[in-house]
Amino acid sequence: MSNSEIATINAFNRRFSIKKSNRNVRKSLEYLSNTSTLARKFMEMSDIDVDDYDLEDKKQFNDYMEKIDNSNKAVLDQQDLPFNFVKDSLKLNGKQIQMLEDFTPEKTKELADLISQEIMGTVDDPKK
Repeated sequence: MSNSEIATINAFNRRFSIKKSNRNVRKSLEYLSNTSTLARKFMEMSDIDVDDYDLEDKKQFNDYMEKIDNSNKAVLDQQDLPFNFVKDSLKLNGKQIQMLEDFTPEKTKELADLISQEIMGTVDDPKK
């Protein structure tokens, strides 16, 4: 297999090779699509204003709480999406998953984005 068919990522004190296969390209596109979908959902949820609800009214209170719950789920999904993409793409072992757990959300997303870019071939001079 030629180098143009393999993406390489340095992470967790080792070098990972990822095939630029149809499966991994689809995973990467799914990751990118889900990222933008979650960003839109999160933006919609951030517009929740408690002043728009009469919290004494049971239905309005339940509507408000449902929106808050959906907002919290969107935040959790934004955390899980890059984490799971990195874990699955690199096929991390237990020790590496524990290391990933200690990353900041920003560092995890940066790594997920780098993996996706490498698979898609959209990085010219990556900082690996």
